[in-house]
Amino acid sequence: MPESPLRRSLDEQRLLFLDLLRWIPISALVGIMAGTDPPAAVNFVSGLPSGQDKNGMIQNLAAQWAQNDVPGALAWVEKMPPSPAKSGALEQIASAWAQNDPKAAAAYLANLPEGEDKNMMVRNVATQWAQNDAPGALAFVMVIGSTTCIFAATIACASSSPASRSHRPVSA
Repeated sequence: MPESPLRRSLDEQRLLFLDLLRWIPISALVGIMAGTDPPAAVNFVSGLPSGQDKNGMIQNLAAQWAQNDVPGALAWVEKMPPSPAKSGALEQIASAWAQNDPKAAAAYLANLPEGEDKNMMVRNVATQWAQNDAPGALAFVMVIGSTTCIFAATIACASSSPASRSHRPVSA
C-alpha cells in the first residue's frame, strides 16, 4: 500500500524540526563565542558547510559581535566577498550600531558607495534611530544621499516613530 501524502508530510516536517534542533545549540554557541572570543567564533563559522545555515550563523555572529565591538565586526564583514551572508551581516551590524550610537553609524554610512547594502543599512539605522528620535533619523536620511535611500528610510522612519504607533491621530 502506498504511503499517504499526510504521512509523508508529517515525516518531512519531523525531519525539518530535527534539523532545526541540531542548529539551535550551535547558534547559541556562536553567540557566546562572539561575545567572548570573536576570532574563535569566526574560525568556527568559517568551517561550516556553505548554505543558509552558515549564512544564518554569520549573521548571528555579526549581530553578537557588534553589540560589543562594532569596528571589529565591521572589519571582519568588510573582508567578505559580496554575498547574501555579507549583506545579512551588514544589516545586523547596522541595527546593533544604530541602537548604541546612531550618529556614528550615520557617519560611517555617509562614506559608503551607493548600492543595495548601503540602502539596506540606511533603512536599518533610520528605523532604529526613529524609535527614540524620529526628527534626528529623518534629518539623517535627508543628507545621506540617494533618492532610493531617502525614500526607503523615510518610510522606515514613519513606520517606526512613536507617533505612528499610537492609536490616535497626530494633530498639527
